[in-house]
Amino acid sequence: MGRGMAFSQVGIGTDAEHFASLMRPASTEVLATKRGPFRAKIIRIDLGELWMQRGEENAPRVMRAAPTPGRMILSFLTGPGSSLRDGIEVPSGSITLFSQREPRWHVTTGPSRWGSLSVPLSIAAGVGDILAGRQLDRIDTQCIVQPAEAAMRRLMRLHGAAADLAEVAPERLGRAEVARAIEQQIIEAVADCLAHATHVTAPPPTQRVRRAIVDRFREMASRNLDQPLYMPEVCIALGVPGRSLRFCCQELLGISPKRYLTLRRLHLARRALRVARAGETSVTEVATSLGFWQLGRFAVAYKQAFGESPQSTLRAHCPRDA
Repeated sequence: MGRGMAFSQVGIGTDAEHFASLMRPASTEVLATKRGPFRAKIIRIDLGELWMQRGEENAPRVMRAAPTPGRMILSFLTGPGSSLRDGIEVPSGSITLFSQREPRWHVTTGPSRWGSLSVPLSIAAGVGDILAGRQLDRIDTQCIVQPAEAAMRRLMRLHGAAADLAEVAPERLGRAEVARAIEQQIIEAVADCLAHATHVTAPPPTQRVRRAIVDRFREMASRNLDQPLYMPEVCIALGVPGRSLRFCCQELLGISPKRYLTLRRLHLARRALRVARAGETSVTEVATSLGFWQLGRFAVAYKQAFGESPQSTLRAHCPRDA
């Protein structure tokens, strides 16, 4: 087994976009869905072949992560909270296994705490065949697994202990013998959880159709970052009735497609205000370029979303010439 250097990092996301930049993979998108400031902590740990993350967030959000080819990924809640995967409620004490081929949508409906792990498929295959009796490297869709309580408690304890080390004694994780011991114990705990799972829930076939609609909707929004989109033209372009699109988004994202588009535009406005140069860009120019032609409503929606006025963002982040 090849081994790399152990690595750990503790980051504080001051908004959803900043939080996304701290996470793996780098293509992760996070969209806060509740009014008010979004704050989050993310702990990342790499122990050779095993990669770990642990997050704490103060508000609900929609997260999308690109597939990670060549690795098996699983996640679980580490504290009280509500979580949805593909429109399915994730029970406390369960594990979500992800496909290596499909993007991951993860929705929370309030403050949440979670953990995740990933290993190369070569290790997943060995863990599955030899230790867990399952073909873990061939998962082609997301599924939720309910392990035995004792096995899940052990995994949670080990994951939490590693995160604690990253925060209070990261130099200990840098020792090869410590990193290897933690890595192997956690891999063994994962295998124990999957070997003694009592129930497996996979999304129904209709869910894949709904996911495909939401993915196409998101792709259309991503291709038009510099201009607003409106529901009639979106539905025509996708060939999907408005009621169907609303149902799919509400089920998988927890919000309406119109709300999703509005939030994306607000986040784009915030990004533009943060990189604006003194004397060259105004709030009005940024707002109107993104389709916010009612400036009063834009200012109210912006403050509700980010806890500050657009003018405050411009003043705080605007680069000034010496």
